Amino acid sequence: MEKDFEVKHVSVVVISGNTSNKLTPSGSAALSDDESFLLVDNLVKGFDLYHYPQTSPTETFTIARDKAYIHEAIFLEDANSVACSSDHGKLYLYSLETTKQLQTLKHGPKTSMVQVIDVGVSLFHNE
Repeated sequence: MEKDFEVKHVSVVVISGNTSNKLTPSGSAALSDDESFLLVDNLVKGFDLYHYPQTSPTETFTIARDKAYIHEAIFLEDANSVACSSDHGKLYLYSLETTKQLQTLKHGPKTSMVQVIDVGVSLFHNE
């Protein structure tokens, strides 16, 4: 039996709309499940949030960088918040409603890169 599916998360290079006719480098990108938000690693200062399909970001979640590597971010809680990775061992959680940082999660030492993150659901059944 065939199943239909949609790609909700991709890693791409995106050309952002701007007036200078220069290419804007971008890293990982994530589309919210309801397809209303796009979150893009801007490779410089953090992650840009777009109200999809607008071409200008409405918010930037600033994450300090020491290295020019692609970092990943994902949507959480039905796109009520996001988790953003870093090159210094921490994950940053932000609220989409207030755009304020909710929490910092330490994953490893300052030299630890967190390039890929994912969220899943585990269902347990007690018999």
